[in-house]
Amino acid sequence: MLEELALKLEDRKMIKVKILFTIIFMSLIVLPLYAEDLSKAYKAFDSGDYPTAIEEFKIFAEQGSTDAQYMLGKIYEYHGGPDFIKAMKWYKLAAEQGDKYAQFSLGYLYEKGNGVSQNYEEAIKWYQKSAEQEDELA
Repeated sequence: MLEELALKLEDRKMIKVKILFTIIFMSLIVLPLYAEDLSKAYKAFDSGDYPTAIEEFKIFAEQGSTDAQYMLGKIYEYHGGPDFIKAMKWYKLAAEQGDKYAQFSLGYLYEKGNGVSQNYEEAIKWYQKSAEQEDELA
């Protein structure tokens, strides 16, 4: 009976090792693809090709990437018209996931009333969240 229990525990350990190995292996495959595609978006942004940058960032932003969401907010705020309503949408998605730069930018939009009604309480709330994460601007 003890031998059976020992075998079951050993089987569980092997299953955990296999799961861990699979996660690490998949990360090695997926992360470079993710980084490579975001680099296309950053290259387009850096060269001023904002339509391409929007297209590239949007792929990852819609999958929950806070970096991509923040960058879309930045493009719409500073290079897309500006379109404060779209900037607000993307900043808010990233800020709610804890991105300190998006939190600061969201606070700024509330402070200035860009894309939303001016709301100092909301501005302070988002600035504080950003400051709690040691954002140097907050």
